[in-house]
Amino acid sequence: MPTDAALIDSAIARLSGVGWCCRGSGKFNHDRGDMGGPLSGFEGSSALLEAWGARFGELSSSDQTVWFLSQEDYNASGEPFAWDEFRRISIEAAVSETEKLKIAAFWREHVPILLGVADNYWYLAVRSDGVVVSGREPEFEATDQIAPDFRALLTAIAAQGNAANTPETVLLPRELTATFQ
Repeated sequence: MPTDAALIDSAIARLSGVGWCCRGSGKFNHDRGDMGGPLSGFEGSSALLEAWGARFGELSSSDQTVWFLSQEDYNASGEPFAWDEFRRISIEAAVSETEKLKIAAFWREHVPILLGVADNYWYLAVRSDGVVVSGREPEFEATDQIAPDFRALLTAIAAQGNAANTPETVLLPRELTATFQ
C-alpha cells in the first residue's frame, strides 16, 4: 500500500495527465494537525483526506466545471460558488421548517470534497462514516455510494486507464470519468 503522500501524488499526476489543472501547493501545512474548516473534527475525516485538501490550491478539470475542494476553499468566505453551495440551494428550496431541518441534518453528516457544474450540479462527499458518496440535483440529499473510503477513491483515480488496479468497490460517477478522456 502506497504512503499517503505517494497516493496523493499519483492521483494528482493522473488527473494532470488527462488535462486537469493543479495550481499552488496549498498554503496549509498538513503536518501541523488541525487545519480548521468543515473537516476539523468531522467524524468521517482522515489524515489522508486532510492532507489531500492541503496539497493544492486548485485542482480542476480543464474546462473548470469539476473541481476538488482544497483547504483554501473550505476556509474562504465570500466566494461566488461556496464549498457548501448545494446545501444552501437545498435549504432555500425547502418548503417547510421540517424539510429545512432534515436537509441541515443531512449536511452535518456529509462534507463535499468535489463539485461539478457542467451539465448539472453534482458532488462527491465524505459521509460521517468515511464512505464517499455522490449526489446530484434536483435532490442533492439522495446519494449513491461511490467508494468505501477516501483512500479507495484516490486509488481508483490514480489507476484510471489501468482496470487491473482499479478497486472493484469503487464506482466513479460518469461525470468524473468523462474528464479522464
